[in-house]
Amino acid sequence: MPAHPPPVSAAASSPRNSGVCRLDPRACRRYASARCLSQVLIVVAIAAVVGCTTSCETLWGGARADADSPRDKHRGPRLRPAGAQILNAAGVVEEISESDLLSEKCPRAPASKPTHMRGKGRYRYLDEISVEGLQPRRLTVYLPESYEEESERRYPVLYAHDGQLAYAEGEGLGIDASLDQLTEEGVIEAHILVTIDRTKARSQELTPCYGRCSRPSLERYARMLVDVVKPMIDATFRTRCGRHSTSIVGYSLGGLANLFFVWMYPDVFGALASMSPSYWWQGGAVLNDFHEYKGPMPDRLWIDSGTKEGRPHEAVPYFIHDIRKARDIAIAKGMVLGRNLGYLEDPGARHAGWAGARRMNQVIAFLRGHQLPDFREPSHVSVYVFRETIAPKAVTSLAVNLLFGEHFLMTWPNKQVKLLTRSSGIAKVGSDGLVYGLNEGTAIIEAQYGSYIGRDRVHIDKNVPTPQAWATSSKRSSATSAGKSP
Repeated sequence: MPAHPPPVSAAASSPRNSGVCRLDPRACRRYASARCLSQVLIVVAIAAVVGCTTSCETLWGGARADADSPRDKHRGPRLRPAGAQILNAAGVVEEISESDLLSEKCPRAPASKPTHMRGKGRYRYLDEISVEGLQPRRLTVYLPESYEEESERRYPVLYAHDGQLAYAEGEGLGIDASLDQLTEEGVIEAHILVTIDRTKARSQELTPCYGRCSRPSLERYARMLVDVVKPMIDATFRTRCGRHSTSIVGYSLGGLANLFFVWMYPDVFGALASMSPSYWWQGGAVLNDFHEYKGPMPDRLWIDSGTKEGRPHEAVPYFIHDIRKARDIAIAKGMVLGRNLGYLEDPGARHAGWAGARRMNQVIAFLRGHQLPDFREPSHVSVYVFRETIAPKAVTSLAVNLLFGEHFLMTWPNKQVKLLTRSSGIAKVGSDGLVYGLNEGTAIIEAQYGSYIGRDRVHIDKNVPTPQAWATSSKRSSATSAGKSP
C-alpha cells in the first residue's frame, strides 16, 4: 500500500499553507518544486538539498510541530468565556453572555464521582466504564494547562468518539494538539477534552438499530455517553455543563453518530462535527431521518469529507454525494453556510486519520471560536477537479473552495458559483459541477464567485480506463484474490 502523507503540522494554518496547499494540492506541488529549485541556484548543493527537503516537508505539513515536545508547553493566554454566538430562528446572530453560560443548567443530573481514577499532569484515565449491553471501555480526560492553577474556573467540554484515534500520536486526529494551539493563539478558550475509547463492537455501537434489536447499538452507546459519562465528568471536573458549552467531534462512523445526535439529544450538544461521515450506512437512512426531523438545530454544525473518499470511477464520490445531501438538508432547515453551518470537500484527502488531522484546527475553530470571519466576502477562490484525467464521454466532478480570512476554507454549492470552460470542444461543465469529457486535449475549468476567479484543468485521454473498464478490472481483482480464475 502507498505510504500516507504525514499529518499537517501545527503551522499548517499559516497563510502560505492555507492559500496554496489546502486550496490546491497540485499548485502546492508546483510551488514546492519552484521553491526547491530556487534554493539550489542560491546556495551550495548540499545546503540546497537540505533546504529543499525542509521547505517541501513544511508545505506538506511534515510532523506536527509539537509531536516531540511536552504538551505542557502549550500555554495559552488567560481567556475567560467571552460568550457564545448562536443564530436564532429569525436568522439573527445572538450573543450568550458569560454569566448565562456559567449558570446554564445541566441537561442531566450530576452523577457520583468515579471510585477510581488514575493519571497525573494533564491526563486522567477512568477505566472500565460500562453499562448493560455494552463492552467496558476507558475514558481519557485531557485537562487545560490552567486547570490546576485556576481552581475556581469552569471549562467547556469537547467530547470525541474513538479515543484511540483522537490524539496526535501516530496518524491520529490530533484533537489535543489542535485545542492547545487554538487556545494559545486566542482563537478559542481553554477546553476539557474527553475521549471515549472504541471497542471491538465499534461498528455496532456507532450505528443505530431500527426496530427490536438485541445487539449493541448507537442508542445504547448514546445513553451511556449522555446518562453515565457526561454526568460523571460534570461531577468530577469543573465543567460548564450546558449545551452551549458542550461539543462533540466524530470521524467516519463517529461522524454518522453525531448527525443522529442532532435530533437524539438537541438539549445536550450545542456544537457537533460530522467528519468523513459514513452516511452510506443502511442506504442513507440517516439522511432520511435528518430530513424528517422537525426540532431545533444545533448552535453550529460542521460537515466534511475528502474528495478521494469513494471509488476511483465515480463521477461524484459517494462520500461527497452524501455530505452534499446533508448540507442541503441543513440549509433547508434554516442553517446558514458560513454562520452556523461549516462545510468542506477537502481537496485530495482520503479516508484516513492524517487527513482528518489536517482539518482539525479549522473544525474546532468553527465549532468553538469566539469570532468567525465575514463569510460574505472571500479572500481567495479555487476550483478543484476531482480526477485530473478522464476518458472521452467520461464524467467527473469539481469543488469550489472559498478561503475566508487566512484560515477558514469552505466549499460553496456549485449552483451558487458561475462555472465555465475555456475549451468547449474538449470538455464541458454543468451548473451542477459535473465535468464531461468530449475530445482529447486539456481543458481549463473556471469558477467565478463575485470578482474572484479560480481555475483548474482536466485532461481528456482516450487511453484512460472508462467506468466499465474499472468495474471489469475490480471484478477480476476480486476473483483473483479469492483464488478463482478471472
